[in-house]
Amino acid sequence: MSARVALLGIFAADLTFHAPRLPKLGETVLAEGFTLGAGGKGSNQAIAAARAGAEATLITRVGDDAFADLAFAEWASAGVDTRFVTRAPGEATGAAFIYVDPTSGQNAIVVNPAAAGALSPEDVRRAHAAIEGAGAFVVQLEQPLEAAHAALALARATL
Repeated sequence: MSARVALLGIFAADLTFHAPRLPKLGETVLAEGFTLGAGGKGSNQAIAAARAGAEATLITRVGDDAFADLAFAEWASAGVDTRFVTRAPGEATGAAFIYVDPTSGQNAIVVNPAAAGALSPEDVRRAHAAIEGAGAFVVQLEQPLEAAHAALALARATL
């Protein structure tokens, strides 16, 4: 029997640039490398939990764009339950700019949760079955605090 985990968080398409330094305002710096991949702390945790054998259910919102397609492909590949992922027409999916210093490995990140920035207590209420039936509930602070508070209250009352 596998563990059931519910997660509230965001998906962000990670655009990672390896460059000698961050540019100054108004300046362009040539990157030494670039990748596009799946990110967002909640999404990454759901993928990791599913790959580790848990029944992982993600609660989030994505837009109606190519980044949302990337998210659903990643989740399907890992076996993440997406019944409580809302696809919001006309909205963008989260994205993150990640600068990586190739010498030190240190990074700097700018993230826009986009559609997931509208996660609400109502989204949490709609996903109550996932949280109530879970053995563990995980939340981060990339989504609105009101949604996190509502989910934590529900988890506290039912887990």
